[in-house]
This record gives sequence, C-alpha cells and structure tokens, in this order.
Amino acid sequence: MDSMVKKSLAVPIKKLTSCVSEGKDQDSWSLQRGKRARGGKGRSAAPRPGQQTDPSVIRAYQADLEKERKLREAMNAQKNAERAAMRTHFRRKYQLSKVSVVCWNGPPPSDEGYSLLKAFQGLSFNMGVLSGTKQTKTPTPAPDGECKIM
Repeated sequence: MDSMVKKSLAVPIKKLTSCVSEGKDQDSWSLQRGKRARGGKGRSAAPRPGQQTDPSVIRAYQADLEKERKLREAMNAQKNAERAAMRTHFRRKYQLSKVSVVCWNGPPPSDEGYSLLKAFQGLSFNMGVLSGTKQTKTPTPAPDGECKIM
C-alpha cells in the first residue's frame, strides 16, 4: 500500500518541489525529464551546412559523437561478455562441447547425371519387355511326388 502511494505521489511532489525550489533545480529536472522521454540515446542534430559554425562548436560536436560511440562500444562489449559467461555456464551445466552442431546439414544433393533408371536401380525386371522381344519362361522345378510340407 505504501509503495502505491509513493508511486502515485512521486510525480506531483517532484513538480511541486521544482516550482518551489531554485530555477537551477528546475532546469536540471526538465533536462532529465527530456532525456527520459527520448530514451537518452541517439545523437544530437548536426549543425546545418548553410550556417556559419564556430570551429569550437564543430570540435565539441565531434567529441560528443566520439564519446557516444565509445559508450556504445563499451555497452556492446559488456553484453558480449555477459553472453560469453552465459554460454560457458550452460556448456558446463549441460556438458556441451565448445563447438556444438545445432543442425546437421547433410551433403548437398548432386544433380549431375540423374536419370530415371538410377532411381529404379535396385529393381530387377526383364529388359525383353522394353525391347519388344519375346519373354522366355524360367523352368519351374517338377514336383517329386508329394509336397513335404503338406
């Protein structure tokens, strides 16, 4: 209950204290609020080429860009380190190899020399039917009297 009251009254109290306190606090609070609304990320707008700009302003702008780039690289390095730590943790936990094969891709199918006869290679059939010659019957063994099974 206390946390709900604190959350619901936090913004009005900040507004009230910023109005009552010095202008300096108000400016810093409004800057923080603006950064929070934008997400605090991204570059500021570049100076327009048509306007005359002071070289010190350009150097400051370039320094800001460099600082943002370094901050971004540091954040990416931190994320990569966390991912590497998680990978090693799960490798150790589930006893996985360092280079585990997630999906096995078999050898690529070869398209060279495919024919219909290769598909039926294991089947045996009489080639006489295909050539139009008369089929020869295979002789069946003559029964020697009575069948032994019956």
